[in-house]
Amino acid sequence: MSEKEWVCGLQAKLENALKGCTAYEEGWNVFVDQGDLLIYANEIFRYDKAGPATIQSREYQTDLLVYDKNDNGDWIPRVVLECKMGIHTHDALIYSTKASTHKHVHPYLRYGLLIGGYDTGLPARAIRHGAHFDFMMYWVSSDPTPNEEQELLHVIREEIEASRTLERLLGKGEIKEKTKVWLLRRQLSVKQIGE
Repeated sequence: MSEKEWVCGLQAKLENALKGCTAYEEGWNVFVDQGDLLIYANEIFRYDKAGPATIQSREYQTDLLVYDKNDNGDWIPRVVLECKMGIHTHDALIYSTKASTHKHVHPYLRYGLLIGGYDTGLPARAIRHGAHFDFMMYWVSSDPTPNEEQELLHVIREEIEASRTLERLLGKGEIKEKTKVWLLRRQLSVKQIGE
């Protein structure tokens, strides 16, 4: 099975499993797409008296994009899941950089790395060079065990909620008032094989 076929099969499973995910707001639902382009930069080439006159967007393709979509077609990216069958140091560096640049444009976006077909555990190079990932997971093969699949779904559901919370904390869209908090903690969670 190729990496693209693996990701396509995973997309269908995730979208089906996330259909029952708690709605963002009335009229919104969760979707998962494979191969979507997501903006990572808005470049301004000229200003006029009113502000930016010439803006160009730059995009990276994502492996899997989980997003909230409104009945009217509006959508909000929530989680990007980059999927690799095996991983090299170069991959970890590139994908972590992609995560960072996407988060500059979408500061509430959550970003994950799924490594399939890798039976030695999460590689140190992914941990060392994956500074901008919110979560990383590996599967021994491209076909997950029921435990692996359930754990991924659990993590993605939590990351969707984390994205929604961050959006509220930052003051979403036209709403200028931000939620007032006195503590924000990003906790580290580690699970070993067999837990």
